[in-house]
This record gives sequence, C-alpha cells and structure tokens, in this order.
Amino acid sequence: MKKTFILFLVLLIGASSLPSAKADLTYDIMPLSGLSTQSIFISVRDKPITGDYKQYMYAFIDGVMVVDRALCVDQKDGTYMYLWDKTIPIPKAVNGYGRHLITVWVETEYGLRNTHHAYYTITDGLPDTVESWLEMLEDHPEILVQLRGPQGDAGAPGAAGGAGARGAKGEQGDSGVVDYAQLWATVPPDVLILMRGEQGVRGLQGEAASPVVIGIGCVVSVIASCVFTWYYAQRKEVG
Repeated sequence: MKKTFILFLVLLIGASSLPSAKADLTYDIMPLSGLSTQSIFISVRDKPITGDYKQYMYAFIDGVMVVDRALCVDQKDGTYMYLWDKTIPIPKAVNGYGRHLITVWVETEYGLRNTHHAYYTITDGLPDTVESWLEMLEDHPEILVQLRGPQGDAGAPGAAGGAGARGAKGEQGDSGVVDYAQLWATVPPDVLILMRGEQGVRGLQGEAASPVVIGIGCVVSVIASCVFTWYYAQRKEVG
C-alpha cells in the first residue's frame, strides 16, 4: 500500500512538470483574400513566448499540408522561442475560386496540440465546387447574364389544351323572398310618378239614355227569346 501511494505521488509530480497546450496561442494571416498565385503570410505566437521544450507548427489549406513540422526558434542555450513566420503558396489542388479553410496546429514535443482556423478567399480561378459556383455567381451576377445571352423573340402560341373535367355541382342556395310591399315603400315618389305616368285629362260626361229607347230594347229582347224557344222546340219534335 505504501509503495502504491509513493508511485502515485511520483506520477502526479511528473505530470505537473510537463508542459500543456495553452489557449493563448494566437496567429494572423495576411492578406485575407487575393489571387490564386499569391502567397499567404502566416504569423504564429505563443504565450509565454519562451520555454525549455520544443514546439512544432503545421499548416493546412483545405486539408492539404503546406507547412510540415516546423520547429520553433532554437536559442541554442536550452531554451526556445515559440514563434513562427511562414510564407506559403496556395497548392494547385485547392486554388479554385471562393473561400478556403486554413488550419494551424502547434504541437509540443510531448504530443499536446493546439488548433486554430481561419479563411482565405481566392478572387480568381474557376470554381471547383457547387458552393464556390454559387458564391461566384452571387459576387458576379453579370457572368450569369453572359451565359444566358439576350432574351429571344416570343414563340408562337401553342395549341389549346383539351377541356378539363367538369367540376362537382355546388350546393343550391336559399330561395330569395321579395317583400313587394316593402320594396314599393322604398321607391321615392318622384320615381313612382315616372313609372306610372301622369294622369290623363278626364273626358266629358255622356247624355242620359232615352226611356223610349230602353223600352223598345226590352220588347225586342223578349220577342227574340220567344222566337228562339219556339224554334228549338219544333226541331226537337221533328227529330
């Protein structure tokens, strides 16, 4: 049990003496955009800037390595300065138009690693991905106009299509109820006069009938009735 405790203390003290990856590693790239043939300057600094162990820097553009295990500055007295200044070209495999990811690793000789990322935008060259094509067309809409060309003349109208299927019959609406008395009550008087027309001039009253003429008419009516009755009776007897 005592040996186990001593071994644990030794491992704990040894682990505390090892350098660790720090979050205060900084770096810059210049420029942030440019031609595909232009080199990129990468400047990396760690804090503290000096130490007694080695550190190495790696750099990648879109996963293609451009800096391989570059040692920090060796001061030849057992100490090191943790700084790197590298000018790197853009690999031909990733020199297409658009934005490209730059990844920087700083790794201690004990295998502890710190990783940072940045972007570099290439302003020339042909797009090599769908995203870069969309980005290029968004930045340069005149290219799409040139590819499409001018708009041509309108074509002749096509043949009319066949009649579609008849739609379903809708529901029958409610029957309307007209209150004519209420309707006429709402018509203005002036309109009613125009609809009915003006009343005509009353004619002259005729003369009263003569009593002699009335009597003669009654006698003639009686005689005609008698003659008709006798004639009808004679035809019935004969038949």
